[in-house]
Amino acid sequence: MFVKLGQLLSTRADLLPAGVIAELARLQDKVAPAPTDAVRALLEAELGRPVEEAFAELDAEPIAAASIGQAYRGRLRSGEAVIVKVQRPGIAEAVERDLLVLAELARVVEARTAWGADYHVAELSGEFADRLREELDFRLEARNATEIAAALDGAEEVHVPVVHRELSTARVLVMEWLDGVSAREVDRIDAMGLDRARLAEALLRCALRQMLVEGRFHADPHPGNVLVLEGGRLGLIDFGATGRLDALQQASMREMLVAVQQRDAGLLREAVLEVATLRRDFDDEQLERALARFMGRHLAAGAAPSAAMFNDLLQLFFAFGITLPPEFSTFFRALVTLEGTLTTLSPGYLVIEAAEQIATEWARARLAPASLEELARKELGSIALLLRRAPRRLDRIASIVQRGDLRARVRLFADEQDVRTVTRLLNRVVLAGLGGVVGLLSVMLLGTQGGPPFTGDTSLFQFFGYFGLFCATVLILRVIVAILRDGLN
Repeated sequence: MFVKLGQLLSTRADLLPAGVIAELARLQDKVAPAPTDAVRALLEAELGRPVEEAFAELDAEPIAAASIGQAYRGRLRSGEAVIVKVQRPGIAEAVERDLLVLAELARVVEARTAWGADYHVAELSGEFADRLREELDFRLEARNATEIAAALDGAEEVHVPVVHRELSTARVLVMEWLDGVSAREVDRIDAMGLDRARLAEALLRCALRQMLVEGRFHADPHPGNVLVLEGGRLGLIDFGATGRLDALQQASMREMLVAVQQRDAGLLREAVLEVATLRRDFDDEQLERALARFMGRHLAAGAAPSAAMFNDLLQLFFAFGITLPPEFSTFFRALVTLEGTLTTLSPGYLVIEAAEQIATEWARARLAPASLEELARKELGSIALLLRRAPRRLDRIASIVQRGDLRARVRLFADEQDVRTVTRLLNRVVLAGLGGVVGLLSVMLLGTQGGPPFTGDTSLFQFFGYFGLFCATVLILRVIVAILRDGLN
């Protein structure tokens, strides 16, 4: 659980400093394999039959073991080589128990601390819980692989393994075995006589197509998940971590890449604000100047921009109270991971420059005559619908005005910042007023002669008078300290 939480936090460059992100990214998800008997029992329970009936061969020892599951090499009755991924026995119950604890801690932190509310700790905890529950259901991984394979249909350079759905369940996943070389084994790739620069170009185009066109993308394209197959094709494996961008987010991301390529701070600002959530007001011109400085620092002539610069960009937006969708964090993390894989394949490969060129190329293609005709047809269709509805809506408005039923509703204190400000002022007024009233009553009690004796020469009235003066002093001092902390002006 700690490993999984650290892996998630390593994707949130908008929340944590780069040094912490770098350390968390080093977390390894390797653990001792589960007992063979327990795994075999789980496998037979999921398949509903003995292992020998489902597979012609299945290795006794896993080729990889992680915190959620472990993988075995096997062979079907048809003779096809497969990889069998089995969930660790009992892991689902342990995860659910720990997630309940984590959710409660996150709720308390967000309710009782200012930084917890600013960083939306409960939302972060929910994001983590949703992602981990998805990893526990191997049917989602099977669906991810199938969807990405369908999106890449026709791409000859990249192959996604076929899922054997008849043998796959929520806790067992059976996929085609890809016999290839890991992208980190560059010596073996050279021995195959392949052009590594061409492989890097094909992988980048495939990844950007997933991200910016299809919307569903592999979120962890590290070298171990990218294989080089015979004939120069690339193979993608392990679809437990994927990301999704909707149409609006894809358009925003494409505009961001074009803005970076053109060094246009204004276009970058507009592209981000299309999908961002604003936590507070900010100065548009100040943000644009900050983006211009960012571009001058990372994209100056002679500079070698890298995917890691997007971490600084996320920090910049957060400083202005701009929160990007969680999908963008997944996208940037995938881009940083992809950059590492591409530079492993082809050292010196300029990932961002190549991505800028591809995004610009696609943007120009959308402005081609055929694309413009299609865009104009869609826009005219939308306008036609609006024009059809306009007469009815105008007639309804005119009827409301004629009846005198036209009303306007103003929502006071709709902004959370306004509510906090007014609440703080009211609290100070109440404390100051209460302190003054208690002080006056205390003075009146001290001036009252007689009364029941309390101790020695002190009457009960005098005791309550002195105690009341102490309380009034504390209340008024709290108000004064709060005013001084915020500044006299």
